[in-house]
Amino acid sequence: MRTFKSRVVPRAVARRRAAGAAGAAACTLAMTRRSEPRGTSASQSRRALAAAAASVLLAGGCGEGGTKPAAFGALTVAVTTTGVDLDVDGYTVRVDGRAPITVDRDGSTTVDEIGAGAHTVTVGGVASNCAADGGPTRTTTVRPDELLMVGFHVICAAREIAFTSERDGDTELYVVRADGTGLRRLTASPGRDMDPAWSPDGSKLAFSSNRGGDPTKDSDLDVYVMNAEGGGVTRLTSTAGADNYPAWSPDGTRIAFTTKRDGPFAVYVMNADGTNPVRIGSGTGPRWSPDGTRLVYRGSGDGGSDIFVVNADGTGSRALSSDPAFDVSPAWSPDGGSIAFVSNRDGTLQLYVIRADGTNVRRVRAADTEDGTPDWSPDGGRLAFSSYDRTAATFQYDVYVVAPDGSGLVRLTDSPAEDYSPAWRP
Repeated sequence: MRTFKSRVVPRAVARRRAAGAAGAAACTLAMTRRSEPRGTSASQSRRALAAAAASVLLAGGCGEGGTKPAAFGALTVAVTTTGVDLDVDGYTVRVDGRAPITVDRDGSTTVDEIGAGAHTVTVGGVASNCAADGGPTRTTTVRPDELLMVGFHVICAAREIAFTSERDGDTELYVVRADGTGLRRLTASPGRDMDPAWSPDGSKLAFSSNRGGDPTKDSDLDVYVMNAEGGGVTRLTSTAGADNYPAWSPDGTRIAFTTKRDGPFAVYVMNADGTNPVRIGSGTGPRWSPDGTRLVYRGSGDGGSDIFVVNADGTGSRALSSDPAFDVSPAWSPDGGSIAFVSNRDGTLQLYVIRADGTNVRRVRAADTEDGTPDWSPDGGRLAFSSYDRTAATFQYDVYVVAPDGSGLVRLTDSPAEDYSPAWRP
């Protein structure tokens, strides 16, 4: 912890001196009032003035020692951030039980007129891949008429990406950092665990699995939730038809998913605890808009499949793409302006980006590959996706990241089995 002390800025000192002067005036008037004869207009005026002045007293009382003004200082909290994949939206700072204050990831805030004494300062809203060096809480002491500075240094590592893998002979969930390090396995069930989707705060993963039924049948897939380390598994759905492709709403209160409980593929939305499932419409692979008001999904189109958008209550469905080819696996950008998807409109399945209003379709990169299941990084600067090289001796999907303009391609996994369905951790 870095703690610095200096004199309070002159304006704050002036305010406190003014308060002290007002208190002294009030005490003087109050004592004068006691010695004056009653019944005179002058004494009545002075008594009224004394009462008014006394109302501005901040602390203390009158007597031989004069006034006892309250003791105040000021507190500045500064935050710096280093590392990679830095926090996107800054932090919150809370002093004792006060309301949280928003600060930039390299910013500061000052709390003036804070009572002298011990105070607790906490930095919050830190992304899952970042941590405050020395912990998120400081206890410090403010002295009268002094400015105390408390510093937090937040260090960020590469973000984690969850994905589905068959590398150990079964279909399980893994995570890897966006720099290719830190590979770890999250699940180990006899069924197939797939389609990971992070909660908005990065503390939980929703996924689909047939661990509760016949592990050889996709028709037994249901939606589950577990914590970020793979424990605390809770089953959310239990139907005769497959439930899969879960997606959390931005506020974490709802989960959209695909189901065949009614026959053909349909998009449903339920509460995050699995209650109150509501049908939205026909389609598959739903993803939420950043403001939580709409869903993008794959629906039936002109001889193949197209990208559709619908309001979160199921109204206002409309097609964004219209092509005889297959447009699948849409994913909304964090700023809400673009949607990434996969299409074979140019021959093989490739990454594309379209504006959220359906204009300006463009191919992310041109390569002799088969791409699938894109997901945007929290800052919108990269896309994670699965891909395999069609010119290679053997075909297997691995996880890659690339910028939306096609630059900076990085391969994260290299397994003889399939790695797919990547999902960035917030």
